[in-house]
Amino acid sequence: MKAFLDILEQLYRKILLGATLENDSHDYVFYLSLAFSDQDCSDCSDNLDVEGVHRPSSVHLATVSIAPVCLKRHSQMSSTREVMLLQLTVIKVMITRTLSVETEFHAKEKYRDIIKILLKSSDIDSKLTCMFQNSDKLLSHMAAKCLALLLYFQLREKITLSNSWIAFCQKNLSEYPERDKALYCLSTLTIVMKEILKDTCSQKTEILKQFLTPFNTIFEVFYNSLFSQHFENHQDFSKIVNSLICFLELLELLIASRIHLKLHFTCQRILFLKPSCVLDVISWPVQAFVKRKFIIFIKKCLLCKVGEDLCRGSVPALMPPDDHLDVDMLALADAVLQAVDLGLLRTLSVHGKPSHFGGDEVQPGWEHVPGPDYVILRAASLPIIRSLEIKFQNCASADEMKVDLQRFMSELLTFLKRHLQPSLQSHNLCEWLSRVFVEQDDDMLEAAKALLGIYLKLTRASPSLVDYDSSDDSEEESTNQRLANSRLTSFHQEAVKKIQDRIGTSRGEKELSLKPQSRPLVPKESNTPFSVDCDLASDSTASQVGICYRTVKCFEELRGAIYRLQKKNLFPYNPTALLKLLKHVEAIYNKSLNPLYNSGILFPRTVFP
Repeated sequence: MKAFLDILEQLYRKILLGATLENDSHDYVFYLSLAFSDQDCSDCSDNLDVEGVHRPSSVHLATVSIAPVCLKRHSQMSSTREVMLLQLTVIKVMITRTLSVETEFHAKEKYRDIIKILLKSSDIDSKLTCMFQNSDKLLSHMAAKCLALLLYFQLREKITLSNSWIAFCQKNLSEYPERDKALYCLSTLTIVMKEILKDTCSQKTEILKQFLTPFNTIFEVFYNSLFSQHFENHQDFSKIVNSLICFLELLELLIASRIHLKLHFTCQRILFLKPSCVLDVISWPVQAFVKRKFIIFIKKCLLCKVGEDLCRGSVPALMPPDDHLDVDMLALADAVLQAVDLGLLRTLSVHGKPSHFGGDEVQPGWEHVPGPDYVILRAASLPIIRSLEIKFQNCASADEMKVDLQRFMSELLTFLKRHLQPSLQSHNLCEWLSRVFVEQDDDMLEAAKALLGIYLKLTRASPSLVDYDSSDDSEEESTNQRLANSRLTSFHQEAVKKIQDRIGTSRGEKELSLKPQSRPLVPKESNTPFSVDCDLASDSTASQVGICYRTVKCFEELRGAIYRLQKKNLFPYNPTALLKLLKHVEAIYNKSLNPLYNSGILFPRTVFP
């Protein structure tokens, strides 16, 4: 048996290095076949033959000289557990090497051939599925991960998935919670989804379609069963929590594929079709970390940021139009606002800031860090702001927007006042924004973008809603309404002031000092700072357009600098959201110039410094 294990270990080391294997593929399949799950290794040395797999007469693997690997060998490595763990590890590494672009072509072809023979000859799917019920958690986890990679390999190679495995998953998911193997099915499906989203091949949409087709209706059945449970009828509370966390990860990947790969399966839209099920979890008697995960999940969905780290590729300036997704987002936004209206924020508890990563326990020698949990405050605030923006984009009634803004922003400010110490001051209506989002600039940018979107929608629908210096204001306007509405005006004025200070402009400036030498500003016969058509554009209009141009130019240069730093891995964090916002600003600016060209205020050839 020792020789058997030595060969497995040498095989692992060679595959880890991506080396080419010299022997016949069937010889290696013999050592990778899970043939002794119910036998002790000491008794199976004479019974290693697997049906359909011939036993090699001799296999000689050259000794590989490498640094010691993290594969600890005990003096008596002869148990079934260690043999199977080693086999699963070798299979997993071989699949990873096969799918890697860095593996040498001939080595990759050899690995691919071995895996295909293994799939055909040893019924490995069923064996791995049977290992789910193993009491050894490490062994069952490795079996799920290995099975997931084998499934993904079959999808990539256009091999039909095993009917027995599909039936196993369908049965366990549809009969939840009576079936106790649903958690392993979810884990396997999640790993496959991650591999699909990480893939850079051009056929990933077809691969995902092939994978989701057998489970489209089953996911909906499981969704309904999972979120309709009653805690008082369950003795195993941890089982529900584990199922919630595991399914939440899978649900996030399904929605990410819905957004990025433009498929429209029911299982990808289940959250948007029945959003109240997920929102109700926030009021369930579960641990705080579970509620936190669900709140952050809702936030990421509304911002279309689900799966952003997995979907590789360049960030588009604007997401291509998707009417179906817009309808789904509106449904989710309405559900969030309805939950807030029913008292969601009043029931949400915000604990103190955790002292250490992963827990609240204060270690000896460390002091408790005062203050609220800003992660929860941000995750609760941003979905409300974003939901209002989405709803206002689809609302034509200025009066309705006025009522909604007053009601929901009052709820949010009341919620924040309970947890922010010292409390918010009424004379500084933008204070809550900086207090809540100062620690996370990605969320700060999203909040600013949503608030400016609300402001623009309100001003276009009814300028009197935000013009609080006019005579339309009355004594009867409620304090909460003034707080909610004036906050938008104050925020907008503050943002404009900061931009003007940054680029060094003032209202009296009408000529721009920054003049590129590569091209003329205007035709030679003109001495004005911008080209105009028949004097229709006033100096103030030209000045405003020039200021906008210079601001956007600064943003463009900033984006280029950040992108260069990111390529060299010198940027301190993931700037994806920031780059997306800067591109969005440029796209809005370019779009806003079209009416000026069409109306004749500016020539299409107008050049700004």
